[in-house]
Amino acid sequence: MELFVWHRLWVDNGRPSQGHIVKMLKRNQNKLMSNKMAVSLQSNCKRSFWQEAKRIIGNSLSAVNSIDSVNGSDQIGNLFAYNYKELFTSVSYDSIEMKNLISKMGIWL
Repeated sequence: MELFVWHRLWVDNGRPSQGHIVKMLKRNQNKLMSNKMAVSLQSNCKRSFWQEAKRIIGNSLSAVNSIDSVNGSDQIGNLFAYNYKELFTSVSYDSIEMKNLISKMGIWL
């Protein structure tokens, strides 16, 4: 909250480009941005949160060219699909057992 006070003081003084307040804000810029994002989340203002996140990250997102010795977006997509399928099918599923479990838990679908 202390950083908010410094920011408010800076705004109230006409947003000066030099001086003690400016030095304080520059030194603690990351904390100020984090605080602004936390306040946005706390007040359930999702739009402000994502605007601040976009401002921090920037507009350019770089795509990954190589994952696990696989290159190119097509091969990376195929690797992801394969791994997802392996993960999804790695746990057995018995529909009768699942119905019994749901019944015991009192869940109605």
